[in-house]
This record gives sequence, structure tokens and C-alpha cells, in this order.
Amino acid sequence: MPKYFQKLLLFVPLFTIAPLLATLLFWPALSSQIGVVTLLLSIVIAIGFSVQNHWQIYLQAECTREKMARNLALDITGLLLTMAAAIYAGGQAGHWAGVRSNLWAGLAAGFLVGFLAARVVRSLWGRVVKFV
Repeated sequence: MPKYFQKLLLFVPLFTIAPLLATLLFWPALSSQIGVVTLLLSIVIAIGFSVQNHWQIYLQAECTREKMARNLALDITGLLLTMAAAIYAGGQAGHWAGVRSNLWAGLAAGFLVGFLAARVVRSLWGRVVKFV
């Protein structure tokens, strides 16, 4: 993939998050559909970059096909576990804070707790992968 497209792909999730936040204020019924699209697009981009990274290492003859497949499977599993933990923990914290305070407190709590949950799961997954 050319470098030009890689730089553009980094901005695609940002351009989908802005409408998602705007729909929370102006058209809340549409926010869940835009949220699903944003999530799927982010997952596809992250998996694409991971595949490209492992493919480049394979082409440079630094690993075998089996090792590349193993590392790719571990990366994708870690990515999905991390995102699942962030979504669940952030959603629960955002809901709790949103019900108790307001929309902005819920958003802030969801982002913060989701980020922290992703960070913890990613570090734990890194430790697990060292032993596998």
C-alpha cells in the first residue's frame, strides 16, 4: 500500500467520529448506526495495518510463513480482546456516569475508563504472548 494512502487511512476514523459525536446532540437515533460503522472501520484498518506489517517482515525473510501466521493471529486476537474490554468497560462507566450526571460526564467517563481498560488488557496480553 503506498505511503500516501496510509496517511489518508489514519484520518478516516477521525472523520467518522466527528459525525458520531454530532449525532449524539442533534439526532441521537442515528448515533448507534454510525457507531457500528466507526467501530467496524477502525477494526478493519487496524487489522489491515497489522497484516501489512507482518507481510513486510515475511517478505524480508525474517520469519517463516507459519511464524507470520501465528504472530498475526496473536496480534488480531489481542486487538479484538483489547477493543472488547474498552467497549464494555467504557460503555458501563459511560452509562453509569451519564445516568448520574449528564451526557458530557458520561462521555468523559466512558472514554477514560475505556482507555484504561484497553491499556490494562493490552499489557496483560503482551505478557501472555511472551509465554506462548
